[in-house]
Amino acid sequence: ALASQHRKLVGCAAHARTAPFELLSRGHSVVTLCADLVVLREGAHRHTSEMKNERQTGQRQWAAPLESARARLASSALVSQLRRQKKALASFLHLGDALAAEIVSSAGFEAVVLDHEQGPGDLLNAVSLVHAAAAAGAHPILRVPSNDPAYLRRALQLGVEGLILPLTETADQARDFVKMVRKSFPSSHMRGTGGPASAALRQTAASSSQYLQRRGSELLLKAVQVENMAGLAAVKEIAEVDGVDMVFFAPVELAASSDRGQEAGLETALWTAEAEVKSAKRLLGGMLVPGRSADQMFAAGYDLVCTTSDVILLRAAAENMVREAKPPSTGPKAGLIRWVASGRQPKFAKNDETLVTRLKSRQARALGVMARLASPAAAELVAQTGFEVVVLDHSRGAEDLLGAVGLIHATARAGAHCLLRVSALHPANLRRALQIGAEGIIVPNIESVEQAHEVVQLCLYPSRNFQAESHTSEARLKNQPFRRMDFSFAPPL
Repeated sequence: ALASQHRKLVGCAAHARTAPFELLSRGHSVVTLCADLVVLREGAHRHTSEMKNERQTGQRQWAAPLESARARLASSALVSQLRRQKKALASFLHLGDALAAEIVSSAGFEAVVLDHEQGPGDLLNAVSLVHAAAAAGAHPILRVPSNDPAYLRRALQLGVEGLILPLTETADQARDFVKMVRKSFPSSHMRGTGGPASAALRQTAASSSQYLQRRGSELLLKAVQVENMAGLAAVKEIAEVDGVDMVFFAPVELAASSDRGQEAGLETALWTAEAEVKSAKRLLGGMLVPGRSADQMFAAGYDLVCTTSDVILLRAAAENMVREAKPPSTGPKAGLIRWVASGRQPKFAKNDETLVTRLKSRQARALGVMARLASPAAAELVAQTGFEVVVLDHSRGAEDLLGAVGLIHATARAGAHCLLRVSALHPANLRRALQIGAEGIIVPNIESVEQAHEVVQLCLYPSRNFQAESHTSEARLKNQPFRRMDFSFAPPL
């Protein structure tokens, strides 16, 4: 009520006692539902509980979680457990964020697949993803882009428990892949054992040449991916190649590569190929086949099934959350709240199209989400699901202004407005934060009127105490985008 008397906007974080719709109806302009990591965690847990049918819990054994490096034994390796008839539910990692990888890994997936064929990650980024997955108990697998010897030698230093070679069409390709993996492993004639990540590679106390050779030949899952009709026709010869542990099917790619009008016979051909792989006594893996559940695939003999990715989990969970928070387009509550319009291309928007102008002049409302994953892909996905505002949280998240630039670009691309919650009222940090293009600043722990005035002055004159001419009206209008800024103050709990 006091804020309304002084013509100030009111925002808050959602809580369990009051529904977001009720808060917006009472006059709140912005209500942030939760953080993106919470959305991803809830979506991942929900997905694993649905894929692992409760009725089948006692009938199927799942691969044990990854143990610590000191306690790890050869029998606990992923390939060893799969050979003992244990099953693994897996997810792809495409966001390239270590925190997202840990959240997905701790949701109940036995394995996670780092995708370097279609994902944006690199080997340096993969190190943090492998560590995050291992810390949560998931077995990390890497899908390499190709059978490149130089890439394989570097990839084998990461400590992954398996490699997947995509686009395998012939037995010769599978044979060359196995040969190159064995040669690229430490203690081979192609390299030594002193790589920068060799500590992550050696998972038990033994470090002799014989152990490393055994680890390379037996404890690393070597999988070949069949994704077109040529590979499907040669699957019997591919499965018989010595050293191939698993044949991994990509059904969507198989359907895309088949001739028009031949999709009907693809399912029969896939069943035949699965039987040939099992008759060759090889492990069977693949992505979720359309029309078949994960439980049906495990019952058909699959040892490892990839059912989703972190991108899909985050998008689906965010869409569900927005759908629950916003009232339906029809019904008694329809039209009671006007939502903020898209903020697409904010750098070229007019003054009346900025977030603060829309909230004040049009009495519009906005749903917000805290971005703490430091992933532009995650920020874009969340913004696309229906949130009007994305708040970059440098108060409780990682304070990275360089990374924040990418997050702002990704948010703007998705049509959402972007705010920045800084870590503290620090003039140097605030001056830098004002240069990255956020539409608003949230300053935490404001306890006095003097501090509030200091924030406003710093935002109006970011170059204060450095250039005397920055105080002139001409310099302010030319150099400082203060008319686009909003000043919000979050009092401490």
